[in-house]
Amino acid sequence: MALRSLLFPSYYRMSLRGHVLRTCDELDSLYRGPREGIEVHSRRELAKMLTASAAHVPYYRDLLSSVRVTASNAPDVLAQMPVLTKGLLRQNITRLQSERPGSRIRWNHSGGSTGEPTRLLQDRLFSEASRSFELLIMRWAGHMMGQPHILIWGVPSETVDARISFHERVFRFVHNETYLNCYRIDDTVLDRWIATINRVRPMLIEAYVDALHELSKRMLDTGQTCHLPRGLIVSAGVLTDERRRTIREAFACPILNRYGSREVSNVACSCSQAEQLHVHEAMQWLEIVDDEGRPCEAGQEGHILVTVLNNYTMPLIRYRIEDRGVWAIDTRCICGRNTKRLANVTGRRNDYLVGLDGVRINGVALTTLMYSVAGLKQYQFRQAEVANVDLVVATLPDVPMEVVSRQLREVAHKLERMLNGVSVRIVFEREIEPSASGKFRYIINRLSPQEL
Repeated sequence: MALRSLLFPSYYRMSLRGHVLRTCDELDSLYRGPREGIEVHSRRELAKMLTASAAHVPYYRDLLSSVRVTASNAPDVLAQMPVLTKGLLRQNITRLQSERPGSRIRWNHSGGSTGEPTRLLQDRLFSEASRSFELLIMRWAGHMMGQPHILIWGVPSETVDARISFHERVFRFVHNETYLNCYRIDDTVLDRWIATINRVRPMLIEAYVDALHELSKRMLDTGQTCHLPRGLIVSAGVLTDERRRTIREAFACPILNRYGSREVSNVACSCSQAEQLHVHEAMQWLEIVDDEGRPCEAGQEGHILVTVLNNYTMPLIRYRIEDRGVWAIDTRCICGRNTKRLANVTGRRNDYLVGLDGVRINGVALTTLMYSVAGLKQYQFRQAEVANVDLVVATLPDVPMEVVSRQLREVAHKLERMLNGVSVRIVFEREIEPSASGKFRYIINRLSPQEL
């Protein structure tokens, strides 16, 4: 433990990323400081993003060419701009790229949990700022540098035969991380997780909501107990009241609910003393609007729009993340942090696909499988009976169907192995309609409660 507490800061300094740790400290001070300081900071960052986008990004140059943006008028300018949907992002993928990109650029994919996958460029500034907030959230959960940390997460190397790089292995060692693969879940896997948690004795457990809920139910059903960490961080799903009660009954420790996506990174997270989510205002400018695009009052549910304040390589301005949320009525939290807060996020709830032997495949695993398929407009998994799953896809225009079909067959074969013999059929449709509520679900599971 002492060795890792020394390795942790040294690792960041030696990799020329010591500023990641400094930014974490600065964020902590900013969010605990006066509300006015947070507003000044976020307005300044918004003005910088709008100004840079108008100067160097063709898509936004057309929208902002006649506007002079300042910190004082930036929110008003933003409110007049059109919403960026996933469809518009795909249609303007080149025009949304900056003529002066940042360094260490990489392509990333959206989580795809709406069934409408997108890809976008992210740079070093974005990645390192994201990491600073992740470290701060871990600190909120009671975790200190180098302490044992278990992630009940997706492990691509076990799921889709991808290799873990040497750098990733070093990263996990320095950060004292142990991964438990949650893409496949059955009772044997859950019992193995319990044994690992008791052996590692982590100070923090970070997990997909679905997976931690399944583990909690297993503990309560069998009477097994786990080493109790100082805190839990849950994400990649909606923490419903029922799930919260079950997890809290199994783990008598604070539950921090983190909200975000691959496109925009972490948007908000609750603290250990309240359930509302603190918005990461230094990196995200958040809006909640009604169906007509008007700002929602506190307590009124609406569409979440995100403006990322530090990805200059491919700016996302008023990006419709396809979740709905509610501003908290009281903006001050008993923890002493003065950020804006979300009372609730009625986001995507990841279902499971179920195998012949009862194994459950976490929905997030399916998005990983789909990353390799080019030319998709939408996709959806449908399971009406245990023995069969339909993979329904709608393709983009002018895409070579023989290439898409070959890639989809590879996905189907992998999924059949993961589901232990379930037959996967590929179905092409012109358009995949949303549910009656207007929300697009990428898994439609109609199995009976007994089969689930």
